[in-house]
Amino acid sequence: MARSSYPGVDANSADESKHRQQMARAIGNLNSGKMNAVADVTLNANATSTTVTDGRIGPASHITLEPVTADALTAKQAGLFVSSRVKGSCTISHASAAATDQTFTMLIIG
Repeated sequence: MARSSYPGVDANSADESKHRQQMARAIGNLNSGKMNAVADVTLNANATSTTVTDGRIGPASHITLEPVTADALTAKQAGLFVSSRVKGSCTISHASAAATDQTFTMLIIG
């Protein structure tokens, strides 16, 4: 699930002044680290993989997972990795656990 949607910039705008303001705001957001590059992910319980569907993911995306719950930290320590990336989704391979709150913040770059 994507989080914190910051406004983008219209590709075309008849109002050049408004367009420049949108670009300045977007660049300011990027300089402040606000780049619409995170999502919340919860690993599937009692399974060894979780598929994440997100249009920002591509075959060359760099994906980082940061645990936000104790069970997610345990899952990370047990070993998990992104086993595949394709346009629009990735698969996270992980140990099977009964915990239903193995929640991570996922950073998607590229």
